[in-house]
Amino acid sequence: MTQQASRQARWSTGRQVRILLLLLALTAAVYAHQAEPDRIPAWDRPLVVGIYPHNADGSQAAADYLRALGPGQFQEIEAFMAGAAGAHGLLLERPFVLRLAEPSERHAPPTPPPEGSLAADLRWALNLRLWRWRFDRQGLDPDIVLVVHYHAPATQPMFMHSVGILDLRMAVANLLAHEQLDAHNNVVLAHELLHTVGATDLYNPLSALPVFPQGYAEPDLYPRYPQQQAELMAGRLPLRPGQAREAHGLNETTIGPRTATEIGWLSP
Repeated sequence: MTQQASRQARWSTGRQVRILLLLLALTAAVYAHQAEPDRIPAWDRPLVVGIYPHNADGSQAAADYLRALGPGQFQEIEAFMAGAAGAHGLLLERPFVLRLAEPSERHAPPTPPPEGSLAADLRWALNLRLWRWRFDRQGLDPDIVLVVHYHAPATQPMFMHSVGILDLRMAVANLLAHEQLDAHNNVVLAHELLHTVGATDLYNPLSALPVFPQGYAEPDLYPRYPQQQAELMAGRLPLRPGQAREAHGLNETTIGPRTATEIGWLSP
């Protein structure tokens, strides 16, 4: 066999392997899609949320923060969700039960790729499904997986992209490891948690401003501005036309009728 023929044979074999792997990945994706949970939970029992903290940058600051992390830090989210559900007439006392896993510096799920590449998005989605299927649950047996990447504040921007995925009942949050930001971090976690049970964003993706009226906690307030609370799925308090600020804590947020309907706390 000539050298050129040998190269062609290796290329052909490699191409066949890549095609086979792609077909296997697509088959797994189709199966996972068919096996995905119901869009809206029945809310006949509390949903167990496993919180899996991760030292995202391997920093000492994140490691120190994770060592001090305890389950009590997330009780505010449980209490907030219970109060909001009760306000909308849900009979379940606690819609979510949050359980904290041991911190990890390895085996983190892949982070979302930059926007604009369909191929990259597809690879990320497939890799995320594979990670979700084989990761160590640490005996928590969660209905919802909440992976929290903690970063050292000195090396990261104040606000980083997080994502909640309905069909995987999973969220990946990027947070800053600092106790002074715990209240804001809980807003991010609660927001992404609701994505996993069917809630959609209520802000303009270009301007990040809450959408009126669904994204306003008090759309009938007069005068309309400034709003005193933020709709959780908008995440920001409108201060005046064209201006809003981040909610600093869950005490500044509420779950409005649009979101309550999307997640099954109110009838359509």
